[in-house]
Amino acid sequence: MRLLFIVLTLWFSPQLLAQVDALVMEAEGATKARQAEIALKLKGFELERFPPSTRVMLARLAENPETGGRADYVLLLGFLGEISSVGRIASEQGKTDPLKRAVNLAKVRTGDTSRRDNLLKNVRNYNIEDDFTYSVLPLLVYTRQREVLDYLWQQLITENLRCSPSDAETSGRIDCAYRIAEAIAPAIVDFPVATDEEGNLVTEDYRAALQEIRRWYAAHSKDYQIVTETY
Repeated sequence: MRLLFIVLTLWFSPQLLAQVDALVMEAEGATKARQAEIALKLKGFELERFPPSTRVMLARLAENPETGGRADYVLLLGFLGEISSVGRIASEQGKTDPLKRAVNLAKVRTGDTSRRDNLLKNVRNYNIEDDFTYSVLPLLVYTRQREVLDYLWQQLITENLRCSPSDAETSGRIDCAYRIAEAIAPAIVDFPVATDEEGNLVTEDYRAALQEIRRWYAAHSKDYQIVTETY
């Protein structure tokens, strides 16, 4: 079995590297709409799939004011730890609000503690409800910073019935902790409940799954590890 894993790794890694490289090369000459599509696709690849040459091209795309989906390219730079490129974009004048937000988040991802503290200060004023889980939560998980994830864990272990069921035809309220659990699961090593390709918890008993997650956090609140190899 281990030999098969090694063979598959050797077989697929060059293909994945070539795929990332090809996408970034295509983006440099693509329309704005296609550039935006490529940025979203690139978020699905692990850190090791981005060689230095590809990172240089990504930096060019992110620093070009005419690039489509530019904010997403900035977030990719944050994921890749390209601090200098993010800094150059941060110094630009006349940035749009989405670009400013992307720069700030990318800085948090690369370890800027002042930006992280400011982010948490602002987030603590938000109500945890549907809008938060759909628009703010994914951005917080993106940062992969322990202080930010600790904040989300605190929300997860606190009952909050302000969220709506995913099924629009189902009435009533659900605990927002379910949404938070699904969002942070990919960012936590050995998360106690699996998720499917759509990010849903794999369970037939959601209440029991949430209890299991909360018990796991109680045991690992000080030593849980964060996944940084993915976007």
